[in-house]
Amino acid sequence: MLPTYPKLEAYRSRLNRDHVRAKVRTLAPMIGRVKAHIQFEGRHSAIQRESGELDETPITSASGEVSIKFVDLADFTETLVEKHLDDMAEQLARSMSEHFQQRMHEVTHKVGNVVDGQGQPFNEDLFLDLIEKMQHSFGPDGTWQPPTIVAGPGMAEKLAAAGRMSPEGNRRLKAILERKRDDFRSREADRVLVG
Repeated sequence: MLPTYPKLEAYRSRLNRDHVRAKVRTLAPMIGRVKAHIQFEGRHSAIQRESGELDETPITSASGEVSIKFVDLADFTETLVEKHLDDMAEQLARSMSEHFQQRMHEVTHKVGNVVDGQGQPFNEDLFLDLIEKMQHSFGPDGTWQPPTIVAGPGMAEKLAAAGRMSPEGNRRLKAILERKRDDFRSREADRVLVG
């Protein structure tokens, strides 16, 4: 029987996991922005909303699979290992992105945070309608912390092509943010702190 090297194996395992996680964050940046936690048991998670409603989040699996063929040890290079890890990361990124988008679709429709342009071209009014539907966060000094926008390539190009907002759009955005800042302060003042 061949000897094993537990410390070396643990180190390699950690390197592999770190490589896959980094690659997933590169391929699906939105996944890297989501805070994660470990849930040691159970088949779902739930959040109790302010209204008392229990919002269950199903646990879904994301996996990646590779087949590693027997090769001469001299041919089993770091480059080959990285290719296998990258293949797994691509599968994970695709699976996690699909789940993320599906869940965001469900949640935004459930709370009524959807703006349907009904086929009209993207414009600043649609964008401002979207901003108006959202809750926003503000820093301690009242500075707006803009939301992260996740868009497909076509929409990202339209956003970039839209350019700067008109003076009227800027006035509307300012009015929206004043209301949202007041809402944010009220929410923060009403929070029940654990402790």
